[in-house]
Amino acid sequence: MSALTAPPSTAEDTVVKRVGATIVYKNIAHPTRPGNCGAFVVLEWKDPQVKGFEPTGWTGHYFYGPPEARVEKTITGTPPFHNTLDTMGVNFYAPAGSNWLSLGWGSRAGAPQPGVPLDCSDWVAKAQERYGSQAWVDVTGTVSDSTTAKCLKAREKFTSARKKVSQLRRDLRKARSDAAKAKIRNRLDAAVKKRAQSAAALGKACNG
Repeated sequence: MSALTAPPSTAEDTVVKRVGATIVYKNIAHPTRPGNCGAFVVLEWKDPQVKGFEPTGWTGHYFYGPPEARVEKTITGTPPFHNTLDTMGVNFYAPAGSNWLSLGWGSRAGAPQPGVPLDCSDWVAKAQERYGSQAWVDVTGTVSDSTTAKCLKAREKFTSARKKVSQLRRDLRKARSDAAKAKIRNRLDAAVKKRAQSAAALGKACNG
């Protein structure tokens, strides 16, 4: 394929898509050591499922502090984020399709004490008083114009025109009589023009 008929490069725009997030709390008692326990809090979200959108940056937003004076906090991260966390020798995993960013953790060691939960649920209760329920993640990424319906349709037409030219050239090499060759050449000339038109239309549809 010559440079004149090569499909144009894909245009990309940088955008920010906001998705809702959830503050999630996990706690566990040590499997074999009563009195030892651990807990943590994470920001959980799912990336936007938009065709052609490629995430490149993540900024989580949440609120922290006493109920009467909570302030907005931010946290950034990159894959694989904190999708696997260990506490008390037990691994916790973000649900399939979701991601985690760790916001805080706590643990306790020692013999069981009267009235003190063995699973650090008291730590979770205190944490829930500090974190607000409102949270979101701003996902920065690129959106390729090549995924729009208009661009895809134009690309299909260009591909069909290119294949037609290739097929006619093969037919021309196989033709034996002058009459057959002349007929194919006429069809090939028309196909080459159509391919050029399709390439121009593809560039307009995908790159504006």
